[in-house]
Amino acid sequence: MNSFLEKLKEIFLSLGPVGWIAVFLAAFVLLMSGISLFDTPAYEILYSPMRMEMKANEKGELSVFYSIETGNTGTKTQEYVKMRFSRSAMDHVLVQPYARNFGVTPRSILMTNERTTIIIDLGTLESEKRVKLSFMLSYPKGQVPHKWDDLFLGAVPAKGKAKCGDPGMTLVGRAWFSLFGRWLPF
Repeated sequence: MNSFLEKLKEIFLSLGPVGWIAVFLAAFVLLMSGISLFDTPAYEILYSPMRMEMKANEKGELSVFYSIETGNTGTKTQEYVKMRFSRSAMDHVLVQPYARNFGVTPRSILMTNERTTIIIDLGTLESEKRVKLSFMLSYPKGQVPHKWDDLFLGAVPAKGKAKCGDPGMTLVGRAWFSLFGRWLPF
């Protein structure tokens, strides 16, 4: 046990400030990604929701901007990725849902209204590609804005699983691991 502590102390002292900054940066990427960086599955979709409240207008209505970044972090193309939302929560749409590739170039989407659900099909999503879906809802004075858990019902990929995590940080982390992983002691 004592030799383990001595070895740990030796490693701690040998890294220096620059080494420890790199270790903390790598730990940050690992924590933000939400998944393992050491393996890339064939089919995997990650999504990262965001909500931003705007100021109320003169009538007291509150506008809330919602966006969700969805990325194909698997190695294979997904034929489709469908985002499911609560229809009752989407009653007060101020800005219709729209999508952008990497948050920049416009992307066509297909919206389907079901009895209790609105499904937004992002279409084909190639490996390492990301789409940002955004919309704005307006809430009357006194109504509490929906949280993501009440609004978003999940992502449905053609194959594999979808889970919450940062697709951008995951891809960066996997790239770093492929470059620097050979120097890791495990």
